[in-house]
Amino acid sequence: MSSASEETSDDSILYELLVYSEWKQDPELLKYSRPGETQLFAGGAHKSPAKHIWQFFSNRESVCDEIQRLLLRQLPWHFAVGEGGKVVAILQDTVLEIRTSRDEYSSVVGMATIPKDANPQLRKLAWSPDCSMLAVAHSNGVVSFYDLLGSNISNIYPPNFQEDGQLVDKKNALVFITFLQSRRKNPKWSAEIILIDYQGNLRCYLVSPTDDCQPNHVFSFVQHYRHGVLAVSYHQSHNMLFVAGPMIMKNTEKLKGHGSSFGLSAWRLLNDHPYYRLALSADEEQAVWQAKHSWWTWVPSLTSNPKQSVVFKMQVSPAGKFLACLHSCGSISIWCLPGIRLYRYWTLLDQPHYNVQNPQYSKQSCGRSSENSSFHPVDINWWTDHVVIIARYSGAVSVCSLANLRNLLGESPEFLAGPPRISSVCSDHGFLGLECESKLTSKKFPWDGHSTQSEMDSTGEEDDSDEYEESSVLNRSSALIQSAVYMVTDMEYFQPKRKRPKLCHRTYRLLGLKSTTPEELYARKIDNEEYGEALALAQAYNLDCDLVYQQQWRNNKASIATIRAYLSKVTKQVWVLKECVERVPETYAAARELLQFGLQGTDIETLISLADGGDVGDSVQHSQDLAAGAEVFRSNAEEKKRKFLHSKVAVDELSGEQLQLLKYRQQLLKYFDRLCTYELIMGGPNMAEDLYDYTFYDKFRTVSLIMSTVKFARERKHKAVEIMFTYHGDAVLPHWLPVLSNFPECMDPYEYKSLLPKCDTSGNIFPWSQIQLREQDWCEGTNFQNESDDCDAGFIYEEDQTLKYFACSKEAITAKLLTSWYTGRAYQIENQSCMVENAVTLVKLARERNVKGLDHLYHQLLTLYTLVYELYLEDARLSDLQKMSDFDTCKLLMSKSVEATFIDDLKRFLLPFLLRCEQEAAGSRKQLLHDYLIHLSSQDLSLPRKLFEHLRDEQSCKLVPSLEEKMSLALDCLYAYPEADQLSKAFHILECIPGRGFSGVLSVHVFFSSVELQTHSLPYECLSALQSIYFAFWHSISECSLISEAFLYS
Repeated sequence: MSSASEETSDDSILYELLVYSEWKQDPELLKYSRPGETQLFAGGAHKSPAKHIWQFFSNRESVCDEIQRLLLRQLPWHFAVGEGGKVVAILQDTVLEIRTSRDEYSSVVGMATIPKDANPQLRKLAWSPDCSMLAVAHSNGVVSFYDLLGSNISNIYPPNFQEDGQLVDKKNALVFITFLQSRRKNPKWSAEIILIDYQGNLRCYLVSPTDDCQPNHVFSFVQHYRHGVLAVSYHQSHNMLFVAGPMIMKNTEKLKGHGSSFGLSAWRLLNDHPYYRLALSADEEQAVWQAKHSWWTWVPSLTSNPKQSVVFKMQVSPAGKFLACLHSCGSISIWCLPGIRLYRYWTLLDQPHYNVQNPQYSKQSCGRSSENSSFHPVDINWWTDHVVIIARYSGAVSVCSLANLRNLLGESPEFLAGPPRISSVCSDHGFLGLECESKLTSKKFPWDGHSTQSEMDSTGEEDDSDEYEESSVLNRSSALIQSAVYMVTDMEYFQPKRKRPKLCHRTYRLLGLKSTTPEELYARKIDNEEYGEALALAQAYNLDCDLVYQQQWRNNKASIATIRAYLSKVTKQVWVLKECVERVPETYAAARELLQFGLQGTDIETLISLADGGDVGDSVQHSQDLAAGAEVFRSNAEEKKRKFLHSKVAVDELSGEQLQLLKYRQQLLKYFDRLCTYELIMGGPNMAEDLYDYTFYDKFRTVSLIMSTVKFARERKHKAVEIMFTYHGDAVLPHWLPVLSNFPECMDPYEYKSLLPKCDTSGNIFPWSQIQLREQDWCEGTNFQNESDDCDAGFIYEEDQTLKYFACSKEAITAKLLTSWYTGRAYQIENQSCMVENAVTLVKLARERNVKGLDHLYHQLLTLYTLVYELYLEDARLSDLQKMSDFDTCKLLMSKSVEATFIDDLKRFLLPFLLRCEQEAAGSRKQLLHDYLIHLSSQDLSLPRKLFEHLRDEQSCKLVPSLEEKMSLALDCLYAYPEADQLSKAFHILECIPGRGFSGVLSVHVFFSSVELQTHSLPYECLSALQSIYFAFWHSISECSLISEAFLYS
């Protein structure tokens, strides 16, 4: 959209150009036709050969040919407006569309298919008074009627109509078509339609939306216009037809100032025969009679007179006061009605700025036209009774005053594409226009397979220049000689250069030029992102320029450049601060710059200036200028100045604007702190620009600190949790232990071990080392009410109410509380994740941090670790293990042991457990081992024999360290087995205890040899004898041991 520069006078029209609809046509080959090949009028169609020879030698173009040439240069599409613009019909090549103003003509409410016309420029459109019917007149004289939905109601055919020639016959083409209120008092017929062809024949029909058409009467203007009719117009207030045609009178001096001097006449409509009567004043009728009967009429003109200028287009003003006419020579005339007296007349050269060139076309193409024909008016209509709308072949459209034909749109007209069609002013203070934008490209030959569209466009322009050069006489003669030589010699050297065929790309648009107020146009310019024109308009009409900068700021990504180019120019500081608070830039640098820009606008100087009645924007600009080259608090003088200004702020006397400014500053500081925290999380300023995610930052700065910390914990981001503890400890550390409980149970505690609380050897808790992000701002003092940042921590305890017990200030954490938390957390990890390793690690880390009371839990977790990870008892649970006795635990540890791995399993699984039990209760190791071996011996002596064999081979063993314990275990094992079927194993057990050098042992061997034969008959006697022998053996061993000790000490 574009607009001309508006003038400041009251008559100037401020407007906007709107595009309502657009139709892009398929490319078509450009065809050229000679204007003299067709004839429209009867006067030219029936010339005798003598007249043709006479016209050839006189070298003059007839009036009919000139009008034909003008008509063929117009757009082939037509449109008609009904009810002041409420409905509009667009007649295309083969389609009829009906649109309404309800949705600004964007959608089609009715559509019909029409036959393609050989002469589309000669078609006509007209709406009925109530817009219930639409008449479409084709170039062959056929008139079709359609309703609002595009349904064909009926058709009217001209006299002697030939069905076979309907596409090419144009002798019945209509020059005028209009609906009138029916002159018959019959409710059956809602209206009548008048059809006038170029030959001057009038036909009137009665029409109805429901019934077929009925002929009413006929009339002919041939007696008054021998060479046909060129233009007709009608106005209801005068009930007259205004007709224009070629003038046959030559002596017109007495008709000067009358319409008859230019072939204009007025015809009053009658209700009865002859239905139409010529309306002339007495003096004009006298002058016309004298001119017709003058002897000069019968004398042919042998000299080369200038061409006769005729009217080919005319329109009556809305109130019927004036008649605007376009002449074939390019002149414009205005006539007073109903008497048709000349009011204004401008030749083409007298029309202001008539030759303004269309910037869409090149100067070269404009220079090719002869006699300024491209600047001739092509269409005319009315804006008001004293303002006309003029459209030219160059595409220029202007709205001109009748006083001096000055363009009210501005210094230059509005340019449309091609020779446009225009309507009268509509109800919304504007008119509609139809334009056609054409672009020529060269069609590619089959061997031009590698040429691009841009090459085609440039080639088309070069072809245009070549064609212009070839239009000279010398070039045409040279081409003619070259063609003749080629025909004679048939040599390729003389073959004429082949021209590439041209493709024409046409785009039709339905436009609306609408008058508007500066405010409406300003808003429209901003909405269409025409910011340069909007600023010029704001400066010309003293409008608010902030709207432009605000729209530019909203429509562009927030960056350092847009902050300085747009946001800094907005004077509404409250809006600026709101944008600084709500807008989240997509880059880290822009986010930091935006917050700093907002903080500059909420300085204490600005707060004080508001108390003094100053303007926020001016004070902010002043404070920004002061801070441009200096750092805040860079000297003691600055510090004293701040304190002095702070002392001037009375908290109880702050106004609403000051409180709002204070609130914005506090919020900006909060967001700035979050940005700095996010920077630390990302790894510093060097990494921030690459890792910055504005969607995350947008959420991070709005949710509470504790919520963000918990989220970090749940996402395994222990470094982020550490930063939150360090820089926001006042808000987060009261929930230290509950936050740690939100780390996933499947996460290795070694990863977040730096976050685990610890004690010294005396049980005192080490406090967390905190760091302050920045110094306290002046708006965060005790004098001002600061918004509570993070009090929403209840969500942590909704899922687990037990965590409330651990929520306390960092000073209130005790060693007992830590023990309780570590214990519960270990249970929680083992229960929810079944990852015993993580629970063991947590308790181990706690013991390393001097947390007391976790030894027994650690012993149980190690036992469970052995069961799960070494014995692969995956169903084992800590809760089940705690319900078991130590003896049952021993049996469970050795449940998968076999004879081949019994010794290794004792050392690997059972011995560590026994040693831990010994640490908790002295003597438990010996008792548990004793009970377990007795349990085994009661069933079979194989595994005990395996153990004693190992004890014999390995002198130092942690399982049974002393000889006495070995002897006692051996005896108990032998006693535990109730049967006598394993005497050999029992003997082997005793054999493994001492050496064979003692006499008692020999007695045992002898006894075993004699008893083995009677094993089945005397089992209990054998065991009794074994016991007596064993006691004697044990006693001898003891004596030997005493003698050996005495000998050593002697």
